Amino acid sequence: MNKYLEEILPTGYIYKCYSKTDDKVYYGSCKNLDKRKSAHNKNSNRCMSAYIVGEKIFETIELHRNISRGDLKKRERFFLDNHSDPEYFIINKTTPLQTDKEYQTKKYKLKGKELKLKQKVYYYKNHEKEKERLKKYYHSRKGELWFCADCNKSMAWYSKSAHLKTCSHLSNITTNSTTTTTSNC
Repeated sequence: MNKYLEEILPTGYIYKCYSKTDDKVYYGSCKNLDKRKSAHNKNSNRCMSAYIVGEKIFETIELHRNISRGDLKKRERFFLDNHSDPEYFIINKTTPLQTDKEYQTKKYKLKGKELKLKQKVYYYKNHEKEKERLKKYYHSRKGELWFCADCNKSMAWYSKSAHLKTCSHLSNITTNSTTTTTSNC
């Protein structure tokens, strides 16, 4: 464990921040709740609690004396993992003490969904413009040829991706190379 997590705090708070007019909840931990509340309420707040609409209500869940930061983070993690209020959903961006694997799984799962949603929105807003752009690109390269040195063939540029996956191309690569590779053909 690192020195930051080993530091003993005279007081430690686990709190949640929510609003009666919104369906979002933020869980946090700190050593000075008044200071943390004012940070959450500032206009320059870069925390996820900034997305809570309406007057923020801060509720102290636990108060600890002489607790290490690591233990305080474990308690915060406990409340994040065991949140069961159906009226509110958690908006915390990070999870305390998460492993690298948990972080990567969460990051890519969310990023993938987020990216798909952004692509759909972009598509609906710019469908005609995008269609026209692709049409221009296709027509600008229409007469271009691509040459495969392994197969000694030339073909249209748009056939390159499909050609590289063909059995004839893969067998030419294996016969031309000194090392043998297995192929499904």
